[in-house]
Amino acid sequence: MDMMIQNMYIEEKKTFKWEENEGKLAALGVFRDVLGVYKYYQQDHIQKILVTQVKRIADAFEYLETEVLPKHHNFFKDKKTNEKIKFQDDKGNEVKYKSHNLKDQWNTFMKERFAESKTKIEEWLKKWNDEFEKVYNEKRSLEERAKPESLPSYCGREKDNDVLKKRIKLLLDAYKDRGDWKNPFD
Repeated sequence: MDMMIQNMYIEEKKTFKWEENEGKLAALGVFRDVLGVYKYYQQDHIQKILVTQVKRIADAFEYLETEVLPKHHNFFKDKKTNEKIKFQDDKGNEVKYKSHNLKDQWNTFMKERFAESKTKIEEWLKKWNDEFEKVYNEKRSLEERAKPESLPSYCGREKDNDVLKKRIKLLLDAYKDRGDWKNPFD
């Protein structure tokens, strides 16, 4: 992103500048996509699906620990002798399966992981929003101002800096209106 927003690229260990703002537009595309994901996960419907998926896995862990492992943990067989392996303590007493609270561990992990991911995305968006504000506010050189204004506009190319600034402004506005992404596991 750093090189793209500066409108530069590397080819055969040499640095070049894009002529039609391809780098800045690619950076705008990445910013737009990440902002879109941020807004997507704010939707109530999507958060309900996410919570349902996490709960489904938590329930599977609970079933594993309450129904499967306590009944079957002594069914393992030694590959050489084909005899059942008995789990024993230091004194030779058979050990029953002890729950590891996988359901709770899973729910805690998802709550923490979601919070970490949300923080990383928010920090990334803030950083690149600030960078695009700099690009939006930068002054064009006399050489750039002398370019014809009627050049065609393409999705990945834009010679007209005014049109480029309009695209940047749209994303800056979308960033300001992004809302708050709540952790559905809180």
